[in-house]
Amino acid sequence: MVISRKKLMMLFILCFTVLLPFACTENEKQKSENPSADKDFPTTSFVIALLPEQNVFSQKRRYMPLAHYLSRAIDMNVKTKLLDSYGAIYSEILNNKVDAAFFGSLSYVVTNAKIRMDPIARPYQKDGTSTYRGMIFARRNSGITGDITSWKDKRIALVHKSTTAGYIFPMWCLYKKGVKNFEDYFSQVIFMGSHDAAILAVLNGDVDIGCASDQIFNKFLKENPVRNEKLTVLASSAPVPSNTLGIRYDRDDILKKKLRSTLLDMDKTPEGREALSAMGATHFIETKNSEFEPIHEMLDTLGFKPEDIALEEIGLSGKSSMPEITDGK
Repeated sequence: MVISRKKLMMLFILCFTVLLPFACTENEKQKSENPSADKDFPTTSFVIALLPEQNVFSQKRRYMPLAHYLSRAIDMNVKTKLLDSYGAIYSEILNNKVDAAFFGSLSYVVTNAKIRMDPIARPYQKDGTSTYRGMIFARRNSGITGDITSWKDKRIALVHKSTTAGYIFPMWCLYKKGVKNFEDYFSQVIFMGSHDAAILAVLNGDVDIGCASDQIFNKFLKENPVRNEKLTVLASSAPVPSNTLGIRYDRDDILKKKLRSTLLDMDKTPEGREALSAMGATHFIETKNSEFEPIHEMLDTLGFKPEDIALEEIGLSGKSSMPEITDGK
């Protein structure tokens, strides 16, 4: 059977009309998954490293709107990269594979001592916090008070040697009061591996004293109000910044200024507020090197040099590992 030229042309037009919507849909899907596929999207990359908090996929989802927003604002293709330790982040910054990263307070101080960094800004969370404190606490009515003589020969729960709240602060607190040998002062020193596990160890009566960050301490008590009256705070540290975006100091000053102003003004646009909400934040506030001074003071008092502290383990502790709550005596 011979098909005329006219029929062939009509058949081609029909097929084109049917398939065109599918092609457009696929093209839009590719753009949403990979913004750089858009010809108007900037192609010069700017990579921000993240340390997974719990679920790597939810972490990516939290920061993807921020990356898209910054890409348009600073005219660069901003990408996020998840790495498994601050040691890996430091290595990639050193080798120019990563431009910036979100740091905890101790990891920022240590990284900054190894390779000069510039703090840009940090998110102000919906719960009203952008800093944290180290806290030392005990069960109420245990006879343990803020007087450290009542801590002598007790059992203490720490978090990890790479944490400010769960190790550096309690050591510094006792050192400032004349206790030079921390471990000998207690009958038992236990590293729990997470802040919430240290809280539960005190509640369950497995230890007498616990240490944790106030963010996790307050969150725990809010979620378990019946436990609120069972604990008393013995000491707390000065506040230090949490989750600060730091960039290599030798990066272009104009870029750093643009990045800082973009973050600080994010809450003034609908798109910015949407990206902030995905992160659990309301806005960004500027972070200065002077705000990390309490960390420097603690390390200096204890004789620790930041540049000698290994970054590989910092940030790997503190993840949730909730055992069953019991009523220890």
